Amino acid sequence: MTVESSLRQNLLTALGTCDFLHELTGWDMRRKLEYTLMMGVWNRTRSESAVQKFIAFFPRESRPESAWIHENPTVLNTNVFDDSVSLDEDFQFADHFFQIADPDFPNANQDLLHAIHDQIDTLFDPGRTDLDSSDASMSNLSAKQFAEVSQAPAGTKEDQREDESATGKKETKSSPDDSSLSSSALQEDLRQLDALTGLEEAKNEIHTLCDLLQISRLRQSRGLKSAPAARHLIFSGNPGTGKTTTARIVARIYKDLGFLSRGTFVECTRGDLVGEYIGSTAMKTKKVIDKAIGGVLFIDEAYALARSSERDFGHEAIEVLLREMENHRDDLVVIAAGYPAEMDRFLDSNPGLRSRFTTCIHFEDFLPDQLFSIFEHMARALDYTLSPAAAKKAGAYFQQLTRPAPKGFANARDVRTMLEKAISRQAVRLVRNPDLLQLSSKELQTLESEDLPF
Repeated sequence: MTVESSLRQNLLTALGTCDFLHELTGWDMRRKLEYTLMMGVWNRTRSESAVQKFIAFFPRESRPESAWIHENPTVLNTNVFDDSVSLDEDFQFADHFFQIADPDFPNANQDLLHAIHDQIDTLFDPGRTDLDSSDASMSNLSAKQFAEVSQAPAGTKEDQREDESATGKKETKSSPDDSSLSSSALQEDLRQLDALTGLEEAKNEIHTLCDLLQISRLRQSRGLKSAPAARHLIFSGNPGTGKTTTARIVARIYKDLGFLSRGTFVECTRGDLVGEYIGSTAMKTKKVIDKAIGGVLFIDEAYALARSSERDFGHEAIEVLLREMENHRDDLVVIAAGYPAEMDRFLDSNPGLRSRFTTCIHFEDFLPDQLFSIFEHMARALDYTLSPAAAKKAGAYFQQLTRPAPKGFANARDVRTMLEKAISRQAVRLVRNPDLLQLSSKELQTLESEDLPF
């Protein structure tokens, strides 16, 4: 079976998984899959024709339209798709659901999603000459996410290097010229960073890092020496504070500035890196890192690799990580994330970690008004609005919730859970209406005070 036919089959199966998750959660999982994968292809290629080629792999009767993003601009300003729960976590949840009944059920859905990512990597390699990265006709990709990027430099063919990973592919890396410093892609990614709710400290740190990288790039283009900039980062903060969303934007910023050849984003946890027997950890860790070369490897809850037991294989994963960070120091960025105190323990677990992770960016908890704003953004992204009474009740609840926040409060993740419950409660209320089919669109969209689960 060819890669093309395999991708078509895998997408069809993945859509079935999305329908299953939709039945469990009520969320539009098909749109989430389409949006996430389409954006992945766009971020890799900056090519309209590449996105259209990818769309053609979906079944004809359920083929997505790239214009959907333009019709739903609120998804660009909320973390409803990528911070609260990632697509990887959704597919992991599907496996865990079956494993409740059958502990031997394999991680079939997770493996399916990984296979799709691998096939996209193969078919939409930025170094391929059959991908038109200079296509400036943006009629079908008119969302703010895609605005003006047709003028962004796609890199030069002369500045290619042989990928040191097992794939043997050639990656295209931007030459150190001045054009990348003012590219519209960079400005758009910085705009998206600034549009995130709250996170002022983190935004300021990333802007400072971006300024340093730009000057370093400019000095290189003029033949001047430049001090090595901190590439690898620690993101410390409580759950649901936007670390994953921000890391994705950082990956694109590094790519925009020419410090990464692909700008891809690979998210992993301890389970993706650590094996169950001697010798397996090095292979698992190396495999994950190879996928991330040319982009960002995001290790969530990285402190879990630094358990105190000498018999634990997490220490082996750290050793492999340090080695590969050095081997691919010019085309790999690692972002390790987790709770502040635990991340200090992670950095102390190996002498080589602090010398490589020299910049720590803290993500503060959201303030009450910010939590309320996130709640409203998430609701609007799904075509829901709050009635005045519901808005007043929600605002008061978030004010009380953070004085102080209860132990284990997960910020935006818990806000999403609250919205899920509110939508379920609204559905229960509406379905009892004897004139169900006569309900207006406004009634279907409005969350009332009684629908809120608090």
